[in-house]
Amino acid sequence: MILLYVLILIFVFYLLAKICDEYFVSSLDIIAKKWKLSEDVAGATLMAVGSSAPEFFTALIAVMKVGSEQVGAGTIVGSAIFNILVIVGASAVVATSFLSWKPVI
Repeated sequence: MILLYVLILIFVFYLLAKICDEYFVSSLDIIAKKWKLSEDVAGATLMAVGSSAPEFFTALIAVMKVGSEQVGAGTIVGSAIFNILVIVGASAVVATSFLSWKPVI
């Protein structure tokens, strides 16, 4: 039974990657061209907003639901900090160049 769940999970991740590659990234490219943003700015802002929006709305709905006082805006902030540190940490492990202390601070 666990093997079935793992296979379903892998399949769902594959579908998510395909959908994001075909629709999400191309949509952000169109928005960036209309707003005349550079690729760096579009990647830093639009990608961040687009990847955090589902979590934000899920937490917002959970906060508004009666009886779920444990869920709050702190989950969003904590997740964002974790994502930033994991991305910087993974970059430091993979990168062949020196990583400055400034991104962590």
